[in-house]
Amino acid sequence: PGSILTERISLLDPTLSGENGTNARVTDLSDDGRFVVYNSRTPNILPEAPNGGVFVYDRLTGTTRLLSPTADGLSSARGNGSAMTGDARVFAFRSEATDLIGVDINGNGVCRDRGRIDLDCDTNRKGDIFIRDLDPDKDGVSGADDTCPNTPPSAEVDALGCMLPLALDIQVSTQLPAIPSGADAIFDVTVTNSGAARLLNLAVADPALADCDRQIGTLLSGESFSYQCMRPALLTGFSHTATATAISTASINVSDSDSASVSLSYPAISILHTPKPKTVDEGLDFLLKVEVRNTGDTTLNNITVDATPLDQCDRNIGSLAKGDQFSYQCLGTNAMADFTSQVDVTAQPLAGNAVSSTDSLAVTVIPRAAPVAGPNDLRIRAKRDKINLIWTHTGAPNYNIYRSVSGSNFSLHGNTSSTYSVFAERGLQSGTEYCYFVRSADDNDVESLDSNTVCATPQARTRRRR
Repeated sequence: PGSILTERISLLDPTLSGENGTNARVTDLSDDGRFVVYNSRTPNILPEAPNGGVFVYDRLTGTTRLLSPTADGLSSARGNGSAMTGDARVFAFRSEATDLIGVDINGNGVCRDRGRIDLDCDTNRKGDIFIRDLDPDKDGVSGADDTCPNTPPSAEVDALGCMLPLALDIQVSTQLPAIPSGADAIFDVTVTNSGAARLLNLAVADPALADCDRQIGTLLSGESFSYQCMRPALLTGFSHTATATAISTASINVSDSDSASVSLSYPAISILHTPKPKTVDEGLDFLLKVEVRNTGDTTLNNITVDATPLDQCDRNIGSLAKGDQFSYQCLGTNAMADFTSQVDVTAQPLAGNAVSSTDSLAVTVIPRAAPVAGPNDLRIRAKRDKINLIWTHTGAPNYNIYRSVSGSNFSLHGNTSSTYSVFAERGLQSGTEYCYFVRSADDNDVESLDSNTVCATPQARTRRRR
């Protein structure tokens, strides 16, 4: 069955408002329907036609050319009422421009057209009729040796017979130049029509990677087509070349190739915590040092350390470049029994699965020495402003004396190494109660349990009556 084709040939940029974009008129068509001549006031059909003008559109190549340029190539004023011969060789049009040919010098006046001031319109406020012959020497090559010299007869040409440059560009790149073994290699492919004419039957072929093959079809000048392709589960380095081919409307072949490669990476990470072996006195705090190192050949991200049972050694490190390390210390508290410290580190490379490492450290707790025997027969004597403490020697090298005054909390008050097991102090306040207990202490100041508690109140001296 037949079909109906409708296409637009006069393009208005929708971002330009109020520019009379609909004021365009098709005035003639070539006998074969390939060339359309029309006039338009739209200012953005071509960069060189900011005032509008008379245009020729080539439906085969998809190109538009300004028919009414001035000597410098720009349109000078409005043109309309255009017509052409059936072979698209000779064009006639009306224009208000004053500089299309040298003898048209009746311009440079000030005219008004429905309220619009035009500084360059004809002073008689009338346009002139012009004829443009694209093949005045009638050699059968329309525009090739007249408008555009040196145009080969077999070249792709525009509506005026000027050669259109043909170019095709393909870019193939890999998202990551190196990936771990077994990961998928992803490639980005972009094909661009970098020439000035439309290209047909555009296709991409990649003998080494069929997933990169594509049938794209038609690309207009300046258009691009992008896609991704994949080589799954890469086990070795891989290189490939993609070739884009197309044909122009004049049956001219164009092509371009580009290559990309990806190698294998070997991500790895290590963790170590020291010192080894580690000994800790019972009940005391201790320090551990943790060192994390990127031992692979690629950057690692999302690096975390999980410690057991020492949660205080957990860390979120972030990222490390290859060869970099991160060290820190963490504090263990109140060690009471032997245990094994374990630290686990995980990290995510740029591609592929996470990597990890584990380290263990045995912590040996040294029990405290058994406390020395403490006194259990502490006695006290109070005499005016003096108190004496007496107890039986237990063999300890030292004794710590704890005191409370008037019911206050006990605190370390003094010590003695006397083997006579006595402690005396003077200058006490009469009428104040003083309480004491004693602890034996070894050379490491490890104390015994409390002795019994004794209390006394020194009394003021009184005179006897005679």
